[in-house]
Amino acid sequence: MSDTIEKFYPGDIVSLNGLIRHIVRWSKPSSSIEVSTESYGAGTIICHYNVGDAELSIKLMKRGNVFRYRFGMDLLPFSNYAEEARFWRMMQMLEEVRNPADGLFYTWTRDQAIQGLQAGIIDAFLESSGGPGMQPDDTRLGGYKVTDPTAGAQLRTKCLAALRGETQLI
Repeated sequence: MSDTIEKFYPGDIVSLNGLIRHIVRWSKPSSSIEVSTESYGAGTIICHYNVGDAELSIKLMKRGNVFRYRFGMDLLPFSNYAEEARFWRMMQMLEEVRNPADGLFYTWTRDQAIQGLQAGIIDAFLESSGGPGMQPDDTRLGGYKVTDPTAGAQLRTKCLAALRGETQLI
């Protein structure tokens, strides 16, 4: 393998002791990984592993979209807009947008999200549960903008379709 290519990238699909998992984080200097049952850290992080551990059998099954994007390859299809938004967040190309109604983050209503998407103010919305200042069962919507205009327009179309009930919401 070339020195310019790291062994794993977030979103890569691996077989880990015979179980299919997604790479969440890979640290080349410490040869450690964190894996999830779903791509881009959407699921519960299963565990942190030392790749050099003799008991660990890890095999790359398929390159994910972080690798594909970095090396100019076509992206694999996303299962829904939320997965795509998490991908852009992982690429550090997803910025939080304040709600124009109150100037705050994570205060978007569904109607405000639709209006923001239609006006191009936001490209995506994601739900947040719990967190600082929130009760564990509180759910709030955050608006986001993708820094790549083409990707943002495509994501915005998918979000609007989901809000209109044409596709899976999350």
